Amino acid sequence: MRLDFVWLRDHCRSASCYNAKTNQRSLDTASVDLAIRPQAVRVDESTLFLTWPDGHVTRYGLEWLVKNSYEGQKKQVMHPRILWNAEIYRQAQVPSVDCRSFLETDEGLKEFLQNFLLYGIAFVENVAPTKEDTEILAERISIIRETIYGRMWYFTSDFSRGDTAYTKLALDRHTDTTYFQEPCGYNNYDRAVINTVPHDVVRRWYHAHRALTTELRRPENELWVKLKPGKALFVDNWRVLHGREAFTGYRQLCGCYLTRDDVLNTARLLGLQA
Repeated sequence: MRLDFVWLRDHCRSASCYNAKTNQRSLDTASVDLAIRPQAVRVDESTLFLTWPDGHVTRYGLEWLVKNSYEGQKKQVMHPRILWNAEIYRQAQVPSVDCRSFLETDEGLKEFLQNFLLYGIAFVENVAPTKEDTEILAERISIIRETIYGRMWYFTSDFSRGDTAYTKLALDRHTDTTYFQEPCGYNNYDRAVINTVPHDVVRRWYHAHRALTTELRRPENELWVKLKPGKALFVDNWRVLHGREAFTGYRQLCGCYLTRDDVLNTARLLGLQA
């Protein structure tokens, strides 16, 4: 473990340098001499003491230094993510979380978020199949994001809407809201005219598109799930694409978009490294 003297002075947790109530620093980083060196250094079994040229004393717990050092952070800075395909996911036998446990206990919510962070998808079972109950479910995790579709979207087959999602047609693998200023990812349906790619790059773009599409459409990379009333699916649009096969008959579906920051903050409040 290696620690620079500037870093050690800048991260001082003394009362004059750091507000422990707000978890905000009081020391102006720009005021620290970049060539600073301590006048004295002492260490015992659990604490490092540094005395600086102005007489200020900094104390660090050795465990804190190990945890917050660059080497310590490299070991684990986030909850692990699993790169998976259909077989890996099936073998993992990831359980769904019961709605009551999800809504009423921190343990149920934490189990759900652990699954969500690991795989980018997670399920909740035994949800009352109404838009109102789906909204309550979503709000347990995050603020619901207002979009051009409203707060909660609710649809069935309706060709008058001018959107393939509101039909019985198949939907290829995609992520949503790619036309937003903060898009989530890849969507072949909503891709606009390619008019920002120079002529000498266009062919390369199509080759790249073909390579990506080939990987996305490999059967081993597809997980097929038949949703039923009462089963809610959460999808991380930054990691997992979704779609559907064409269908017949009548189907109703409701959902919403959550703010990513709030989802991750909820996980952190429950002790997960999101």
